[in-house]
Formats: sequence, C-alpha cells, structure tokens
Amino acid sequence: MLIDFKNLNINNLSFQTDFEQKIKFFLNEWFSDGYTVKVQTSGSTGTPKIFEIEKEKMLNSAVMTCNFLGLKEGNKALLCLP
Repeated sequence: MLIDFKNLNINNLSFQTDFEQKIKFFLNEWFSDGYTVKVQTSGSTGTPKIFEIEKEKMLNSAVMTCNFLGLKEGNKALLCLP
C-alpha cells in the first residue's frame, strides 16, 4: 500500500488486510486531537505491552531519522517492519 501524505484522505483508502486495518487505526489516532498515540512493543523479550507515546516525540524521531539517512521531500522509503 502506498500512502500519499500530501493528499491523504483516510476514507478514500482501501484497508483490506489485518495489517492495513492497524495502519488505519493508527492514522485515525495520529490525526486526532489527542496528544499521544498508543503503540505496542514487539513482545520479543516478554509479553507485548501497549503504552502511549507523545506524537511530538515520534515526529522528532522521524525527522532525525530522515536527516541521518539524507531523505528529502519527494523521496520514497519502504517500511519493512509492521
């Protein structure tokens, strides 16, 4: 699934798989008025846990990642992790 965030209309996207439904839930939560979003740990070292993280901290992390990788507006990237 390719998501264009410049022209994003969640209602126009087709979310068919379980993974895509999780993306839809996250996007709805991200674009809500809330200050945080819920995320879940992988469970690789124990029982998966759900916790809330501030949207601003996630955004800052994404900006630092893009800067480190030299990504610019218009670049495309593949997210290999769910």
